[in-house]
This record gives sequence, structure tokens and C-alpha cells, in this order.
Amino acid sequence: MTNAAAATVLGIEHYHPVAVINQGTAGGHDPLLHSFDIVLGEKTIDASAWRSRQERSGADGRHIELRPTYYYDADSGEEKETVELAADPELLEVAVAEGENYQAGQVVKGKISSSNNWNRQMDKIRFLNKEYGSSCEEMEAHSAAQVCQNYKVPFLGIRVLSNTEVHGEDFNPYSGTACQQFVLAVIKSYAERKALKNGEARRE
Repeated sequence: MTNAAAATVLGIEHYHPVAVINQGTAGGHDPLLHSFDIVLGEKTIDASAWRSRQERSGADGRHIELRPTYYYDADSGEEKETVELAADPELLEVAVAEGENYQAGQVVKGKISSSNNWNRQMDKIRFLNKEYGSSCEEMEAHSAAQVCQNYKVPFLGIRVLSNTEVHGEDFNPYSGTACQQFVLAVIKSYAERKALKNGEARRE
């Protein structure tokens, strides 16, 4: 997650992008999803920021809660906090529309959990899905989303399920290629939309 944040900062500072899409593979949490299904990160959460309750004992998920992410809000000049970071609405809209053309699986809006963890314990997976609505887990999206929030750059995380313990589906490296092809289609559609809007603005 540290590397992802640093790379996002360098990318924004050097290239000044109109938007950032963070893409890759993930392990499934949602029982309705299978390998090659794609999750559009309508929201991301930091699934490593846990606060345990002092008055309770035990290590199960009932006695812990997620801490918020802290970020600088340039408009107010204040530090704010949130458990979830939302995707850019326009980027998400374009990706949803492009999902109709994806043939390797289904494309759904969901929640991406980011942390330096690789969970195979079903109780933990069910807990994240039930209590926090997690669709899948990976190691980058939320930290990149936080950087984009600070820089006010439109952001969307896109993840393909490469495996899911819920259904006993092992890692499939070809899922990454399917995701890359989908992301390229999203980028093309987004660029075309922006070009059309810019053309209309100039005519006005």
C-alpha cells in the first residue's frame, strides 16, 4: 500500500492526469462473485486499520471495528476522516456502461478492501463481506484513492477476481489480462466522452 501511494503521487506530479484508474487482481469476498468477475470500486476501505475494543476479549471480528482514513480537504483547509472513499461518479458511470461489453464474467459495482493481508480464513472473509460490504480484497486501491482525494484527481479502482476462497477457485493469472483489456476499453470510452464534452464547450 505504501508503494501504491508513492507511485500515485509520482504519477500525478509528473503526468498531471485527468483521472487515475487503479487496476489489478483481487481475492473474492462476495459469495455472488466468481473468478473473472470484475468489481468496480464504487467505494474502497482500508481493511488494515482496526481498533479493538478494550472491554472485550477474543480475536474474532465481533470485537474490532475499522478506523477511518484521514485526508486533507483542500476546500476547507481541514483534516477530515472517513471509513470509505468513493469513486468518481463519471468514471464509475463510464465503467458500468462498458461492463455490458465484457464477456469473461459479470461486472458489478462493489467495495474494494485494501490491506497487506492475504486472507484464506473463511470466518474473516465472511465478516468483511457481511459487516463492511467488502466485495474483494487486494493491496493498493484505497491508498491510491486517498492520494487522489488529496490531489482532487478523479479516481476509480477496478479489480478482477483472480481467485475466491468462497468457492474454492484457485488463482488464475489469465484473469489479469481480461481486466487489463477491460480497463483499456474504459479509458477509451472515458477519453471519448471528455473529448466530446470539450468540443461542446468550445462551440458554446
